[in-house]
Amino acid sequence: MGGSSDAPIEKVNPFLGIHALMTREDKGAVYNPEQIISRFDAFKMYTVEAAKIVYREQVQGKIAEGYFADFIVLDRDVMTVSPDEVKETKVLKTVIDGEIVFEM
Repeated sequence: MGGSSDAPIEKVNPFLGIHALMTREDKGAVYNPEQIISRFDAFKMYTVEAAKIVYREQVQGKIAEGYFADFIVLDRDVMTVSPDEVKETKVLKTVIDGEIVFEM
């Protein structure tokens, strides 16, 4: 199952969705805490699993030999910061097919 948002009702920012998966929080309230998933699984939903949804799992969704050179550089280590810091993450650089297309 891939991660997504209810855009345009919700913001498209994937870090907000990942935070919600890790905490089940929204505006200070916790909804269905039994549905909290691990940080690793939350990020996997927005990468590997999202690629599967669009039938691109053989070329997208992870950094590996033979995959497109598409990735982002973040302003923090999202695998170690607190869940609240995950939702504040900023993208510093975006690389698509090996070419920098955005840089802060």
